[in-house]
Amino acid sequence: MKKTTYLTLNELTVESTKSFLIIEDNESFNEFVVECLMLLGFNGQFFQTYKLKEAKEIIEKNKIDFIICDWNLPDGEGFTLLKAIRKLKSFNEKPFLMMTGNDDVEYMLKNSEHGGSEFLVKPFEINHLKAKLVDSWKHHMIKNEDYIKSLEKEVKRLKSENFSILDENERLKKLLKGLS
Repeated sequence: MKKTTYLTLNELTVESTKSFLIIEDNESFNEFVVECLMLLGFNGQFFQTYKLKEAKEIIEKNKIDFIICDWNLPDGEGFTLLKAIRKLKSFNEKPFLMMTGNDDVEYMLKNSEHGGSEFLVKPFEINHLKAKLVDSWKHHMIKNEDYIKSLEKEVKRLKSENFSILDENERLKKLLKGLS
């Protein structure tokens, strides 16, 4: 079993062991997405498929935390999967990132209207994926423990920053005292 650690993606802290389902019919691009996720520090399960039918089977049999899906697939549109899983209570608040080579605003609106978390135009770089992952998690309810960890980390950062300011203030007071 892989050790759970916490990753900070931009200002969001999430568990490294999140499980992802990547649905992309271009095998090399499917691998590219997994490589990006690993480079970002994710070490959970990566389920990969090239077809909607197989994606539905994976969803039924496994715990999936995040879905990354291409719009156009050999056996239909990723949009069909999005509409279907948004009807399931267990997937109502799971992040769903739609990918496509089409940057048409109508696609983006259709994705958003039916519960898509975010929309990512291909090709993209790892930083674009990272930003969309963060936006997707923010779009939906973050699990309490992830949210609490994120807040705790922010409090720790602010305390550290405050102590640095106090230390600098004391140093300046001593310096001024020495000058007088």
